[in-house]
Amino acid sequence: MIWECMTNIKQHKQSAGFTLIEVLISITVFAIGILAVITMQTTAVSGNARAQNISEATNLAAGQVEILLNTAYTAIVDGAGASTNAGQAGLNDGMTAGTTADGSTVSGNYNIYWNVWNNAPALNCKTIRVIVVNSQLQAPVIMNFVKVQDL
Repeated sequence: MIWECMTNIKQHKQSAGFTLIEVLISITVFAIGILAVITMQTTAVSGNARAQNISEATNLAAGQVEILLNTAYTAIVDGAGASTNAGQAGLNDGMTAGTTADGSTVSGNYNIYWNVWNNAPALNCKTIRVIVVNSQLQAPVIMNFVKVQDL
């Protein structure tokens, strides 16, 4: 009976606690998990910032579309600058060096351009392209619409 108690005590002492290897492995697994969470968080933050820039640019483009829709048909003209392309070729003016948009404005860090193509897609219509650019946008936000002359 005494021998059995002594054996149980020895076994209990040998199995108590964690070995150094077990502790190191658990710390390594924990560190890998924390690094994954940190990477996920930084990706989410940068994605949210990019989405905010796109949303802001889209709202600015929509606001400029509303302004142009409420502008008189004859006040919206094609070819404001001497180096500006006319017609369909000029719809992207302002996005590249050496071209001048038919109209432009600035709102904060955003440049807003608009270009006009007369009599397209039909007579007495104007196709208008609004372009919003920002150094933080990967691509410009572009909206096209058609304004019809009042009869």
